[in-house]
Amino acid sequence: MPPIPVPLKVPEGALLGYMPTFEMLILLSCTTNQFKELHKEGVVVRVGHNLYDADRSLANLLAKLRSKGKDPEAASSRDELATAQAQIAQLKLKKLRGEVVPLDELEAVWGEAMSRIRQAILAVPAATAFELPHLTKHDLKKLEEKHRAVLAMLAAKAPKPKSKIRNADEDEDE
Repeated sequence: MPPIPVPLKVPEGALLGYMPTFEMLILLSCTTNQFKELHKEGVVVRVGHNLYDADRSLANLLAKLRSKGKDPEAASSRDELATAQAQIAQLKLKKLRGEVVPLDELEAVWGEAMSRIRQAILAVPAATAFELPHLTKHDLKKLEEKHRAVLAMLAAKAPKPKSKIRNADEDEDE
């Protein structure tokens, strides 16, 4: 005579109770292979042949899914991405407001300004010759040499630009 199955007592307070495999597949919305994997991981709680504790299994699955979001490396990467995106958004906003000037525009404006300053400094000896007609050509030449020496000294001490800015010295060479 075959053994008589003894009914398992469902724990008190259980909402779902015990379920066979096919009902668990429906409850968890997973395939048979996914269910087997969850069983190997200890997520699904087996209480008998083809019978599972649905309440504890569901609680274990929820705990597993919650812990996935707490991966410190993934959280760090997400934080870095969010920070970078926020910085990009801030830069775009500042650019729209006109608070930020693109580097190439800034270099062009400064290059033009420096070129004008250089031309004005080199024009000083000629203007001086007009206002002080008693100066000799030798005096004016020495005055021009002093101005060029000062410009050369300033150019030597200036930091080198990252991009190519038009230089007034190059214009004279051409």
